[in-house]
Amino acid sequence: SNDSKTLISGSGDGTLRLWDLPSGLLRKTLSGHTDEVNSLAISPNGKILASGSLDNGIRLWSLPEGEELKEIKEHTGSIWSLAFSPDGHVLASGGGLSDHSIKLWTIPDASPIQTLNGHKGLIRCLSFSKNGQLLVSGSGDNNIKIWQLSDGRELKTLKGHQGLINSLIFKPDGQMLISSSVDKTIRLWNIADGKLLKKLDKHKDRVTAL
Repeated sequence: SNDSKTLISGSGDGTLRLWDLPSGLLRKTLSGHTDEVNSLAISPNGKILASGSLDNGIRLWSLPEGEELKEIKEHTGSIWSLAFSPDGHVLASGGGLSDHSIKLWTIPDASPIQTLNGHKGLIRCLSFSKNGQLLVSGSGDNNIKIWQLSDGRELKTLKGHQGLINSLIFKPDGQMLISSSVDKTIRLWNIADGKLLKKLDKHKDRVTAL
């Protein structure tokens, strides 16, 4: 959690657990999902937890209480990624193998804003730029897309990875995007023109996190 008092975990058993830090004691178990919990995101103000599952659903929970606020069941496939915009007003969700869409939701009422289509594989990772103007998505189609949040327009597609994109992070100044893939590489991209700056290829297996 944003105040460093709680650790939140999502499990293959469909539950989320809230742990007290630093004691490590279990504070609460959150039930509702009927399949594996794949993704978690906490709003910037620390008051809302979003969880995404293989049951095709997204659930919003209050923090620190852990009360369920809303269930969203608009995706036609499993949920593989979630991200809050920096101002906390928008939640982005990425669909799985049978649903390649990205959906944007208002927070806290979870009203649909827009659906972003263009990927041909599951949406494995999502990241907002620090200024909240851009959303980037990494997919099982091996591509990264940069979207303009204000109108949902696709600005660029970054090609080069030879496998599913596992993770995406912005450099703090917002000028560089860093991606990792099952192709065993990390790639550094210039956001302004979408050009590849550098490829890091010393790993001997897929790069799962950044």
